[in-house]
Amino acid sequence: SDESTITCGGEFFEVSCPVGSQLHLPILRWGRTADGSVCPHDDILSVECLSTEAPSIIRAVCEGEPKCNFEVSRHTLQDPCYNTYKYLNATHTC
Repeated sequence: SDESTITCGGEFFEVSCPVGSQLHLPILRWGRTADGSVCPHDDILSVECLSTEAPSIIRAVCEGEPKCNFEVSRHTLQDPCYNTYKYLNATHTC
């Protein structure tokens, strides 16, 4: 079954599967498409911000693995929008 998580910038996206199964990450959205109710912050210039690079970066590390522990930040991914605090909206299944 699909499970969705929100990981705020600077935190670790941490998911795992039961022994013998693998992670699949159909949806990975790094950026901001919601107001300050999600990962509140003073810096929110844009709510139309989505990275095109982030999904492949995270999948390269985590897809097909039993677990994933990935720091989501502008250093590990990219910065698709300046001066906007970002988060990862991820859907995973095992």
